[in-house]
Amino acid sequence: MSEIMKKTLGEMKSVFSSNEFSKKAKKNGLSAKEISNGVIALFLHQNAIQMDSRRMWKKDNNVQSNNLLEAIQLLKSHGYKVMKPVNEWVEV
Repeated sequence: MSEIMKKTLGEMKSVFSSNEFSKKAKKNGLSAKEISNGVIALFLHQNAIQMDSRRMWKKDNNVQSNNLLEAIQLLKSHGYKVMKPVNEWVEV
């Protein structure tokens, strides 16, 4: 269940509504019973920032960077090399 919600959060825009999140979570495999039990609200309170409106949420950058680091560590543990582009200014 938490893997579905982590995946769903990763698919959301930086600002989203709880309705958008629940629709996407349902498409990703969360059951209607789990949705109605309030697990989404608990997850969002732990992993996102609630905005002025009760139904609007903003991704928490700290959570995103932790997820990215976990993904990089997972890939490296399986022998993959993770690289990033580097731009460099050179005098002409």
